Amino acid sequence: MSHWNYRVCKELFKYNEPIDGKEGEIGFSFREVYYTDDNKIWTVSKEPCAPFGETETELLEDIERMRKSVEKGVIDLDTIKFADSPYESTEDKLIQAIKKDESEQENL
Repeated sequence: MSHWNYRVCKELFKYNEPIDGKEGEIGFSFREVYYTDDNKIWTVSKEPCAPFGETETELLEDIERMRKSVEKGVIDLDTIKFADSPYESTEDKLIQAIKKDESEQENL
């Protein structure tokens, strides 16, 4: 069964233009990370997450989940290899295979 949790993620936040020869800065954030049934990462939330709760207790519980995620290690978003989505349909896979085949034939 697929599942998710919070993880600390590292990435390069690029500048619009280089500043003092630097492309950007490395930054860390909390993200929601989603796993396949065999515990491989298949996607990560696009934006960083902030703790949330409908009550103070729920907010504190969410903060604790984030705190515990620090112990799981850092995911480098610039180098991670994602697993295939467990929700991809057979039709989607067929369309991708046809497009790949057409692309290969164009390159002949």
